[in-house]
Amino acid sequence: MRSLAPRERIAVRLAAVRKRLREEGMFRRQYTGFPALGGVNYDRDHPQVKLASILLAGTALAQEAARVSDLATGRLLIAQRDLRDPNFAETVVLLTDYSKQSALGLIVNRPSEIPLARVFPDLPKVKDRDDTAMSGGPVQRSAILGLVRHAGPFADAKLVTDGVWFATSKRAFEKAAAEKPGPDGFRAFLGYSGWGPGQLDGEVRMGAWRILNASAALVFDADPEGLWDRLIRRSEMPVAYRHDWPGRYTWCCTPPLLPPLDVPPPGR
Repeated sequence: MRSLAPRERIAVRLAAVRKRLREEGMFRRQYTGFPALGGVNYDRDHPQVKLASILLAGTALAQEAARVSDLATGRLLIAQRDLRDPNFAETVVLLTDYSKQSALGLIVNRPSEIPLARVFPDLPKVKDRDDTAMSGGPVQRSAILGLVRHAGPFADAKLVTDGVWFATSKRAFEKAAAEKPGPDGFRAFLGYSGWGPGQLDGEVRMGAWRILNASAALVFDADPEGLWDRLIRRSEMPVAYRHDWPGRYTWCCTPPLLPPLDVPPPGR
């Protein structure tokens, strides 16, 4: 398949935006967001609807152009809703290393069924832990890697982002297990996610991933299995909407959040 020229990519993206607007009910759908004010039908030719459409298209195109440049060590990849690859569907991946030649990451929201005590039978500090190792990705599933939450330097580990260190050595695992005994301070991963030259860049251009800044709080979230749902919702923050009364504009996110047209604000 040939690669699309920039003008063709823009045309395809605009078509996708218009399709999404229709699916989201932007056009000629009864609005029920303010039931107390009654439903209102949208008119696709209404200037406000046209404005929102243009803003959504422009923002989407700007985001698309910026995504690849946003790739870096310490970023979180959020799988798009339509990513069907079973290895990565509904995953959150922390990039522990990124360059134009290769990329490596760990899936941070997929607990495995293997107890941590079985992964580290020689580490007495983890024997009492009832949590499991995480499934880090489809590459070398027998490999053991770790993430450590630590404010300062951590020996034998690589800094990924503020407070998060990437560990691969037995010495680092022993130190982490001794100093960070709970799952909020040390997590082990079986396998990892890897990409060859330009592979991840291509996936981002195709729209497979959203990119967010990582933080220790997200990487060591207490509910990893619910993390993807929360982050995909956050990353889908809509484009803009306008309250239909003078001088009041609110920048936000999705078309369904648009207030009804020609309805005065509450309290008026």
